[in-house]
Amino acid sequence: MPKWLTPPAIAESLGIDPEKVITWIRRGELQAVNVATNQGGRPRYRVSESELERFLAARSAGPAPKVTRRKRAAGVIQFFCWGLIMALTTLRPVDRERQKILADAVKDVASLATQVIASQSSLTVAPRKALEVLVAAAKNARNVLA
Repeated sequence: MPKWLTPPAIAESLGIDPEKVITWIRRGELQAVNVATNQGGRPRYRVSESELERFLAARSAGPAPKVTRRKRAAGVIQFFCWGLIMALTTLRPVDRERQKILADAVKDVASLATQVIASQSSLTVAPRKALEVLVAAAKNARNVLA
């Protein structure tokens, strides 16, 4: 004859709240028998040990899925490059001081971009193109301010 467990006993053995076990029963995830004397009254659930083992085996965690992270550096560089280029091209001639500061920043980023292009042959086309455009923008900014 199988041994029957109450939801509080199951909860205690699993270290969880008894309401969680009752929720599993009500959802149909964990099969139980209602042994209450009055059908309209409060339910008194009992779960067989074999059913609990089946339930736990079905919910047991398998090996953790392998998480692959995408490389973000190229996207960040591309976003930053386009932002600097847009800032340089939208400044009015009266903003010469700001334009000079931005041109210096673009020049610094362009030298870093050149180093990135040289060191990472695995860059995809879009980031490589953005870096090359940035280098060209830095050269244009120097010509405009000269």
